[in-house]
Amino acid sequence: MKSEVINQIRSKISQNISILLALLIIFSAIVYYLYALNTQGVFLSIILSIISLIIINKFGILPKINIIQNNNHQTPDFNPQKIKLFIIYGAFLLASVFELISASSGRSLISPWEVVNKSFFLFYFFSALMLIILVVRTDIKNNLKLFLIGAQYFLSLAIAAIVYKVGYGFDPFIHKAAMEIIDQNGIILPKTPYYIGQYGLILALHKIFNISIYLLNKFLVPIAAACLLPSIIYNFFKTLKIKDTSFSFAPFIGTIFLLIFTFPLFIVSTPQNFSYLFIIISIATGLTDKNPWRATIFSFATAAIHPISGIPAIIWSSWLVFKKYQTKLSIKNSKLISAGILSGSAILLPVALFITSGGKLNNLHFNISSFISPAYDVLKFFSAGSENWLLNLTYFLFYNYKLIILILIISGLILFYKKLNQHPALVEKLSTWRGLLSIGASLIVAFFLSSQINFNQLIAYEQSDYNNRILTIITIFFIPFLAIAVNWLIYKIIFLKNNLITVIWITIGLIFMTSSLYLAYPRFDKYFNSRGYSTSTLDLEAVTKIDKGTNNNYIVLANQQVSAGALRLLGFNHYYQSAIGDIYFYPIPTGGALYQYYLDMVYQKPDRETMLTAMNLAGVDESYLVINKYWYESGKIINAAKLTADSWEFIGEKEIFIFKYNR
Repeated sequence: MKSEVINQIRSKISQNISILLALLIIFSAIVYYLYALNTQGVFLSIILSIISLIIINKFGILPKINIIQNNNHQTPDFNPQKIKLFIIYGAFLLASVFELISASSGRSLISPWEVVNKSFFLFYFFSALMLIILVVRTDIKNNLKLFLIGAQYFLSLAIAAIVYKVGYGFDPFIHKAAMEIIDQNGIILPKTPYYIGQYGLILALHKIFNISIYLLNKFLVPIAAACLLPSIIYNFFKTLKIKDTSFSFAPFIGTIFLLIFTFPLFIVSTPQNFSYLFIIISIATGLTDKNPWRATIFSFATAAIHPISGIPAIIWSSWLVFKKYQTKLSIKNSKLISAGILSGSAILLPVALFITSGGKLNNLHFNISSFISPAYDVLKFFSAGSENWLLNLTYFLFYNYKLIILILIISGLILFYKKLNQHPALVEKLSTWRGLLSIGASLIVAFFLSSQINFNQLIAYEQSDYNNRILTIITIFFIPFLAIAVNWLIYKIIFLKNNLITVIWITIGLIFMTSSLYLAYPRFDKYFNSRGYSTSTLDLEAVTKIDKGTNNNYIVLANQQVSAGALRLLGFNHYYQSAIGDIYFYPIPTGGALYQYYLDMVYQKPDRETMLTAMNLAGVDESYLVINKYWYESGKIINAAKLTADSWEFIGEKEIFIFKYNR
């Protein structure tokens, strides 16, 4: 009895911490817009969050914690068999982490798998296998099982954060630079309705615990997903649980394997990815809780982090609140509100994106292919190639990954309506589930409308970014139905009670999981070349060398990895006024005015006239061209630039060339 009380207290603390984080995200965004996120603003956000949490607990808004009893109360918490299993699991987990830390590199990498030893995948496979054995064969407490699952989540999601020594991707460098300005000045102008929820949380943690913004920004999403998702997903799977109590481990198995479908969402820390985490939590809690308030808090936290995820999240929580109080409304008003919520889910996102595009009618164009193409991409089927069987199987999964997800979602929808009577919890929340399905369908309409908007400020290959995010959100709204299919499959395998078949299925599942892990990250193999390089320590050296080598105002034309290095080291404090507005002194692909000049220098020819035009735009008399050795036809570009530049030098083993131009 004592241990059950302790478990209940731990679960309550865990729930309160997650709510406190959500409240801090919300209040930091509010304080930022009304005031600033300086030290006083961060302190005010924390105080408001704590007071709100106390009020929420006082009025019993949060759901009650129910601890599932372990079946065998006579078995001691730890015995030799359990200790042995823990040691084996810990050995495989630590071996996996050691491989990642050993591979940590400051080189320019296309893929983390260039430097990670292949033995990592073997260790990962067996760590996941031992985790399944631990949750099935032992009666350790549920909180400990969830902790171990969280450790596996972190191992899966933090690979890029560990291996890429400087950083992974481009956007995290932009966000880090923005947060450093807010940390110094309290605000960054112009104030925009984006990202502040994540910024506020990181700045609060930075000021409280004195952890660097760089580290917090790098590990935020993998750590948050590992801490928050397991218990949320487990509680969701509990609602799908068939009444046979001898299989109480089934929700844990579902929690482990659902990770397969969330790998790509949480491997990098950006506000968009962070918002995906909170919209998943909002949907899951809305389907499991008896009242809508926890889901509503997470929905507003989602909106404070990123509006593209926030709009559907708030529509979802509006539906939950509406259903909670629907009986108090007349039939006419009830129908009007229901229609308004579903119409809003179809219209609000396209309207918001239209405003983002500039709000001009000439940004609208009818292009049916922008809607048909993604649908065709999902439905087409690819066969395996002609490499080794493991790589063939891996890329068979990759090429048909979207189709597999669609099949599982459709299967889940069929099972939902066929097996409804077996799950009283689903019957009780039937209107909520139907609302989820209706909002998901409305978001498909929103995707079609949004695909007709042209974003002139974005370069060609980024035009589909917003639509791809909406597709991801649509998939998130249908993930509960996918989970129903996964849950049904798990119980089918369990009820067979054939050890050999069970082992075969678990092996297939773990191969699928390990392959999905490989595919979630950039790759460079016989099937696929992700092409994009990471920012290296040499890129940082080039940025430092240029900045320390002059006292004059200057611009640099370089690729986005070098520009990311400039953001990392020099921040946003280097802007020049121009005829087209303020421009950053390094090229920024998303809307950066200098990026086209860089493309002209590397894809046409690196001539002085192009550089002079760029200098005229920025109003400077000094400029630099940076060419990385890995760039396409770099040798040709370097030889041509030597003829037009005033001087040049290289870094490392001729990995990077720097060309200087004076007016």
